[in-house]
Amino acid sequence: MLPSLGVSDYAAANAYLDGFAAAHDDPDGTRVLSVNWDTWRDVGMAVQMELPDALAHFRDDNLKHGITSAEATDVFDRVLFAPLSQVLISTCDFAGRQREATAKIADLSSALAATAVHTAINVHSRPALPDDFAPAEDEVQQFIIDTWQEF
Repeated sequence: MLPSLGVSDYAAANAYLDGFAAAHDDPDGTRVLSVNWDTWRDVGMAVQMELPDALAHFRDDNLKHGITSAEATDVFDRVLFAPLSQVLISTCDFAGRQREATAKIADLSSALAATAVHTAINVHSRPALPDDFAPAEDEVQQFIIDTWQEF
C-alpha cells in the first residue's frame, strides 16, 4: 500500500491476496479477509531485511512508525470481526505516509537518474544465441522492444 524499493514481488503477491479476498469473501458464508499490516517494529521481514547503507535509512524511518507485537495482537482480535474483505492497519495518518513515501522514492529516482547521466554505461554486444534474430511482428511487440531498449 506504500511505495517501496526492492519488494515488487511481495507487493504483487499481496495484491493477489487482496483480490482473492474480494472475490471469495461471502459475508453469509465463508469469510475471506486480507489484512494489509503496517510494518511490524520488532519482528518480520522489514526488521530482518539486509539493505545497502544508502537505503537503510528508508527501513529505519519505516520501523519508527511500525506496529508492536502487542498492538498487533489487539488489532487482530478486532479485525477478525470486521465486515470487510480487506482491512488496512496503520499506526498513523496513512495518506500522509503515502505522500512522504512517494516523495522519498521520487527524490531517490531523481538522484539515480542524475548519477546515470554522469556514469559511463557499458554496452555489450549481443551474445551468440541458439535462435536467429526475429524483428517485431507488430506495433505491440515493437513498443515492448523500444521500452526495454530505453530501460
